[in-house]
Amino acid sequence: MYPKVRIFLKGGYPELYQNVSMTWKEGHDPVLFIYKNGEEQEKIRLAEHDDMEQLEALMLEKGFKFKSEEEMQKIMEEREAMAHARREERERERQFNILKRQKLIDKERAQGIDSKTLLLKHREERDQQRKEAAEKAAAQGRDEL
Repeated sequence: MYPKVRIFLKGGYPELYQNVSMTWKEGHDPVLFIYKNGEEQEKIRLAEHDDMEQLEALMLEKGFKFKSEEEMQKIMEEREAMAHARREERERERQFNILKRQKLIDKERAQGIDSKTLLLKHREERDQQRKEAAEKAAAQGRDEL
C-alpha cells in the first residue's frame, strides 16, 4: 500500500471527520467514495494523494468537517483503551508462556535431560513463538509485537 495513505487510513484519521465511514477490501487500491442522498457522486483514488497534507486538504476540499472536540476526545480514549487491552493481553500471554516453559523445564530436568540440550531446545521454541507472534500481529494488521 502507499505509505502515507496507509498511515492516514490505519492511523484512524478518517474517524476524525463527520459522516465518514471506512470499509476495508483486501487487495484493492484505496478509494474515497463520496455519496449524496445515498448515491455515489464521486470516486477519488487516494494513491494519487500519497502525502498527509494532501489527504487532509482533500478531505476539507470535499466538504468534510472535523468532529467536535468531545467526539475526538472520545475516539482517542477508545483507541487508548484498546491499545491498553492489547498490551495487557500480550503481557498475559508472555506470563503464561513463561510458566508453561518453566513447568516443561522442571519436568525435563526430572527426567535427567542435560542443561545444554534444554537451553538449545528452549531457544528454538522461543524463536518459533516470536515468529508466530509476528505472523499473528501481521494478520491483525499491526506492525507491533
